Amino acid sequence: MQKYFLSLLSLFLFLPLYLNSEESITINDINLGELLWGDEITAKDLQGNVVAVEFWMINCPQCPCGCDSRQPLLHLTKWYKKFASKGLVILAFHNGCEESKEEVIAFAKKSRVKFSLYRESGISGLSISELPTLVLFNHKGESIYNGDTKKAEFVLSEAINSIPDPLIGEFPYKKLTSLVEKIRNRKEVGQILSILKTKYLKSSDPDERLEAENLVKCLSEFAMRAIQKADKKRNTEPYFSYNLYQEIFSLFKGDKIVDNLQKTLTELNKDKNFQDTMNCDKLLLDLIAEVERARHCNKCPMFNKDCRDCHKAFVPYSGLDLLILRAKGLVKRYPFLCSAEEVVILLLD
Repeated sequence: MQKYFLSLLSLFLFLPLYLNSEESITINDINLGELLWGDEITAKDLQGNVVAVEFWMINCPQCPCGCDSRQPLLHLTKWYKKFASKGLVILAFHNGCEESKEEVIAFAKKSRVKFSLYRESGISGLSISELPTLVLFNHKGESIYNGDTKKAEFVLSEAINSIPDPLIGEFPYKKLTSLVEKIRNRKEVGQILSILKTKYLKSSDPDERLEAENLVKCLSEFAMRAIQKADKKRNTEPYFSYNLYQEIFSLFKGDKIVDNLQKTLTELNKDKNFQDTMNCDKLLLDLIAEVERARHCNKCPMFNKDCRDCHKAFVPYSGLDLLILRAKGLVKRYPFLCSAEEVVILLLD
């Protein structure tokens, strides 16, 4: 009885959030304008994913979401880290008329924004009355939320959890359940894909053949999307890109779909420039992780560069001097920075 009451209470509390959405709006109503930062997004990139669209500006006069107006998009950055690998696509639509393109790009660089920023963009049939405003779409492309960001994470989490496994889709499998279970547990995926192509696609049982066709389609599309994503990130996020290549190769080893990927990995392993850039990228990620750990230090909450003794005591594996020393290798990759010290200062802002 108590569990039933709590379920009703949750529905009552969050029902307004769902009703606040524009029911007729879908991802097909999203109009992308000029790309200012990040990867170019296509309609195909949105399909099957949860999509978060935020209308924002750098100097937000009033933030109804309760976020720090000096750190716009901070919540989206947290969501990107938490949900991007689970099927979240983030689009930030800049609506600050008095803020120039150059200002937005500079802000994106300084904030290390990982998702795509657009301007002159919108959603057909939706009018925006205040900034920031967040619109969420589920994996079916339906609008499920329209409002301030502070109340959106529950809806977002529910939408992420409802995304079907991209390797098997939503098909009601009855014949190939043992193979489906192995795929769900990420076991022998490449070998199974190869068997599906050579054996089950030729099955005399039409139901079995239909299930095989659906599995081959899901597996092939997943592999190709992941490889395309790694290709896009090769120059901007080489460490992420290389690891994604390796994950896909390991997952689909045993099928011809990764034959070209094996050649790509071999070439990248021999490419000294790529290896150097990837190592710099890994260094930067390590630096960011160390800075984030250090920010938990109550004795040095601001973590500014003048209190060097405090840094040495509270950065777990290195002091500020060592951070600067390690950052020197990154200056070459980030030409807009003047010195290794500025790399660290950038991370501490």
